[in-house]
Amino acid sequence: MGKEQQEQIRNAGAWMGTYIGVMWIVSFICMANVSRVPTLSVLGAGIAIGSVIAIVVLIYQFRWRALKGELSFGKSWLLVIQIFLYGSILLATGIIIYMKFFDHGAFGAYYEQLIENPETKLLLDQLLERNGIDSEEFVSQIVNISPINLAINFMESNILIGAFISLPLALLSRIKLGLSIEKNR
Repeated sequence: MGKEQQEQIRNAGAWMGTYIGVMWIVSFICMANVSRVPTLSVLGAGIAIGSVIAIVVLIYQFRWRALKGELSFGKSWLLVIQIFLYGSILLATGIIIYMKFFDHGAFGAYYEQLIENPETKLLLDQLLERNGIDSEEFVSQIVNISPINLAINFMESNILIGAFISLPLALLSRIKLGLSIEKNR
């Protein structure tokens, strides 16, 4: 693999990571506004799940269209990791901007609304009792978390999730479908 192809792979990781990062930002905004419009949770979850599928599709298309099938498993795996890294950085930036300038308490309001319902409060108390935290303390922590800490938590989570699912995603992107790329052009 020549230097030109290595540069193509590096650039692809950046633009694919940007694309996925934007999907994650939209998903986060949907989830942060569930207290205002409850159906946004379905849209947010769909976008988050769709982003994983989009990673596989983007790598597959890049492999066959730009590199004519010359993308080793190792390079594909590193590309997935690079996508998660760039996407996570962009998501963290988006969270900070959203929480500082646009949220106006909607993110915390959702959690405050959860403990107003006695059944949800009981369930949350049962889930949190293992850690020695009650639901009011948990909600207080969520409401008072700084945008930077929230962004760092999301970034760490996405990078960790990316590390776990990067191998299966790289394998999925290596599957050769019966379609000819030349027929699709």
